[in-house]
Formats: sequence, structure tokens, C-alpha cells
Amino acid sequence: MPGPAEQGGTVDPLIVFAELLWPGTPEVLCGRAFELFSGLRRTSIALDLAEPARDKRIECPTTYTRYKTDEDGVEQAESFEFMVELRARDDVL
Repeated sequence: MPGPAEQGGTVDPLIVFAELLWPGTPEVLCGRAFELFSGLRRTSIALDLAEPARDKRIECPTTYTRYKTDEDGVEQAESFEFMVELRARDDVL
């Protein structure tokens, strides 16, 4: 596995959590992609544009991709799709 020096253009997973948990509009929170490196593996998270949902919720279709390198040095990817749900809160500054 490539070390941190070879993982240019990636961010730490905590940065992504902070970005996604920080209050913001659907336009700011969705429609983005992140390349992450945890120190052990590389992953990516891609949030599509926001879609209106019932009960004033907003949903962002999201793809999580986990990368690994096999014994021959070939990179393999496994993707999972899920929905990120955003809800308005009255108590947020």
C-alpha cells in the first residue's frame, strides 16, 4: 500500500466528517466529492446534488468507494451506495 507521501490530494476522514456535520445549505453540503486516506486505506465519498424529500428533508444520493491493492499491485475498488439525509434545525446558528 502506498504511504502517506504517495496519497497526495487526499484528506483525513475527520475533515470530511467536520465538513458534512457543519451547518450549511443543501447546495453547500451536497454535490461534492472527497478523496480520503486514513493512514491504512484510500476511500472516496461522492455526494450527488440534493433532492427534495418528504417532510422538508433533503436527500443526497451518495457513493462510498473503498480501494485496495491486490498482491499483484493492481488497484481494486468496491462501491456502496446510500442516502445522506439532511434536516433543518431551528436551534442552529
